[in-house]
Amino acid sequence: MKRHILGSAEWVEALHTGSEIPNYDTYYLGTTTSHLGILVTMSVEKDHEVTFIQQLNDMMRTLNV
Repeated sequence: MKRHILGSAEWVEALHTGSEIPNYDTYYLGTTTSHLGILVTMSVEKDHEVTFIQQLNDMMRTLNV
């Protein structure tokens, strides 16, 4: 589990294999504010993660509450 500052919020990131779709890695990003809890999930076929990791990281960096 990792913590990141994205926008103005602290997000917790976790990676799980096969948690939602067999043979896929799913990234979970979660944060809270005083009024909301937010969970973002992104999944990629595990054999193609290297191909798409930069796009996933780019999407994560755009998150803003």
